[in-house]
Amino acid sequence: MERVPKGWRRRGEQLRGHGFGHRSRTSEASVRIALCHEWTTAYGGSEQVAGRLARILDVRDVFTFAARPDLAEAVFPGRRVHVPSVGRTWLAERHWPLLLPLMPKAWSRLDLSSYDVVVTSAHACVNAVQVRPDAVHISYCHTPMRYAWDWRLELGRVPAPLRPIWPGIARALRRADRRWARRVTAFIANSYHVAGRIRSCYGREASVVHPPVDTGFFSPDPTVRREGFFVFAGRLVPYKRADIALEAARRAGVRLVVAGNGPELGRVARQKLGTT
Repeated sequence: MERVPKGWRRRGEQLRGHGFGHRSRTSEASVRIALCHEWTTAYGGSEQVAGRLARILDVRDVFTFAARPDLAEAVFPGRRVHVPSVGRTWLAERHWPLLLPLMPKAWSRLDLSSYDVVVTSAHACVNAVQVRPDAVHISYCHTPMRYAWDWRLELGRVPAPLRPIWPGIARALRRADRRWARRVTAFIANSYHVAGRIRSCYGREASVVHPPVDTGFFSPDPTVRREGFFVFAGRLVPYKRADIALEAARRAGVRLVVAGNGPELGRVARQKLGTT
């Protein structure tokens, strides 16, 4: 019987019928690769990249702190998705920020000793994983942890009882994040901007590999008449700074079309109407 890391369980063993736990169609390679992704509770850019990494590397095992079954199957079809016991709850799937203090310990206790290469899809605590001394840890870093390094922008997503003490928590997270970064064999950044943030936060250099883009879909159609408006496309979360796009459109005297949704929608709408 194949060993599952202690404290972690394949979601297919808990939730039958959701497509979890399926064996990869490709036979296992001689080099064993694991992919660790922060959490899989919403479909954003990091999930698109993690899903592509799983396909390119043909990994069989994906580890994630929390997962919505339907979403994990869509992002990692045919892969074995492992979730720790603390992440197999409704609270983790819907309100994962409440469990942020527990994530580093869950990741650090994950037994990855049977893998030769561990790839982390990182923007929070996943780099706390520990690998064998002779194993390789590649971190595809979407950004250094914003809850630690840009905590003022993320404070609205922090549980209300923790907000008064979050500056101290953020300091502790920064210290831990630097320590985890020292254990990474090599960093890959999704942009030169993020590579600069990695250098500033961790003192590490990073190669840049841009996320995949469907250029056929996003190429402008030359037959369509250009209209006089700006477009903001993306999730409406604080660090995306939709407010800057709105202010730029206001100063330019042009209309702003917002394509996206998220917790900042109400605030952006109020700003558009000139209210607070």
